[in-house]
Amino acid sequence: MLFSLTTFAQENRVITVNHLKDDMSHLTASVFHYPGFVEGRVIFKDSVTVDAKMNYHRLYGQILFIGAKRDTLALANPETFHRVLIGTDTFYFFDKGFLRQVTHYPTHNLALKQTIKYIGNEKQGPYGSYSAVSSSNSNSTVTTDDQITQRIELNENLVYKFNNIFYISDAYNNYFRASKKNFYNLFSKHTSQIKEYLSIHEVSFDKQVDLVELLTYIKSL
Repeated sequence: MLFSLTTFAQENRVITVNHLKDDMSHLTASVFHYPGFVEGRVIFKDSVTVDAKMNYHRLYGQILFIGAKRDTLALANPETFHRVLIGTDTFYFFDKGFLRQVTHYPTHNLALKQTIKYIGNEKQGPYGSYSAVSSSNSNSTVTTDDQITQRIELNENLVYKFNNIFYISDAYNNYFRASKKNFYNLFSKHTSQIKEYLSIHEVSFDKQVDLVELLTYIKSL
């Protein structure tokens, strides 16, 4: 399934997939965080470490690794992990998913839980156009004159969207949803400066660049 990407920004990327027209290799490029499996390390809460080649799968919301038999497996019991290192990235398991650390300050960091969600499909209309419809099976059936039922593939686009949830950590690696209230709570001694900053700058709390700039400002105080 070759699929088209409409990128308004990284946070709003939409993926459309057509079973009849597209090549699956391009889907893999967006489903996985890395182009290939890279060296990684799981550090458990009891300080035991395990090394393997790993990748983050956005559709599953899981970290996969290459097993001893060269098969692809998901990391089990993630609640026992302290953190997972993949390449230069650090992941933490929180809120039933993996958060990738975005900033790298000694304390208080921005982290992102990024997944891909199925949001519906588009049926083909007149002149090759596609229009959104409610979710349905991608398969249908047709009955020929001799009552032989055959299964056919519908010419439709399946639509997926990147889903991003940002978190802020405290000095003890506890995570909180990135929101105005939680920024005030975590940086209470800078409340007045944060209020002034927000009165001047338009900050979206679901946009990475805005949150990084806000955190950078707070760290400069």
